[in-house]
Amino acid sequence: MILYAKDVYKFFGKIKALDGLNLKFDGGVLGFIGPNGAGKTTTLNLIAGFIKPDGGSIEVFGMNPWDERHNLFRRMALLPDELEFPSYLTGYDVLRGEARLYGLDNIDDVVRDVAHRVNIEWALNQRIGTYSMGMYKRLLIVRTFLNPDVEFVVLDEPFSNIDVESIILITKFIMEEVERGVNFLIASHVLPHLLSICDHFSFIHRGKIIADGDVNRLAGFVDEFKYLIRFRGDPPDNLDIISTSKYIIEYSVDRLGLHITTRDPSNALKDIFRFLIGDGSNVIEVSLYPDLLTQIFINLGMEYEG
Repeated sequence: MILYAKDVYKFFGKIKALDGLNLKFDGGVLGFIGPNGAGKTTTLNLIAGFIKPDGGSIEVFGMNPWDERHNLFRRMALLPDELEFPSYLTGYDVLRGEARLYGLDNIDDVVRDVAHRVNIEWALNQRIGTYSMGMYKRLLIVRTFLNPDVEFVVLDEPFSNIDVESIILITKFIMEEVERGVNFLIASHVLPHLLSICDHFSFIHRGKIIADGDVNRLAGFVDEFKYLIRFRGDPPDNLDIISTSKYIIEYSVDRLGLHITTRDPSNALKDIFRFLIGDGSNVIEVSLYPDLLTQIFINLGMEYEG
């Protein structure tokens, strides 16, 4: 067991940040999702041993993070959402200083190798005050992976406020590390990117885990699925025929294309394509819109509030 939290409570004054949280993680890639203020950052700080629970227990690799943080970070790494270094330092300054903590002999070789994998080695001689947000996040990714013995990595908002190239590079890097046997817990509000990385998810709301499982299981919380169908050129004029399908609850057309809502995606899409193929329409994309994880996120929140 990598992570085991049982009946964890945490208070900040009169605010109950965690309300009997239970969380297990055996390995793989866990997406840790929930609305703002749900308790995600508090949970990550407990996992890292930065704060102590007010009730319950939490173990990482069988260790109490609060009491054994030094030993824990021999096997675990953390990329916090907010981590700042003096702007006058270069990328090399930051990474060499971190690498020395692990007693590496070939520091520059290790730094360059990891930096190359996220395409940031070319900027390591620059002051980090000149970095874009995407460059800085990639630098932090390199810093997080300088420990050659890391087995478990906690990433807090790795995709926030960064460019598409950085998202692609960081995603590829994570998947390579997964193949190497590294386990991840990723907390993020950028939900579509988690779908391609995570094999299971835990949804936290008001300090409790209210749903847990792979995306197929969590899809059971969605009653009505929303799809977007895009066309090459303008949508067909005769889309009113869609209203004859008993599987389509509602539909609309806008500049993006055709939106449909259905409780039975398989049969609804069969009807849609029968209509569109007969009309000779040039469909270029059919996708859940918003993405499936976002629809799960919305429906879980509504169910819990309800």
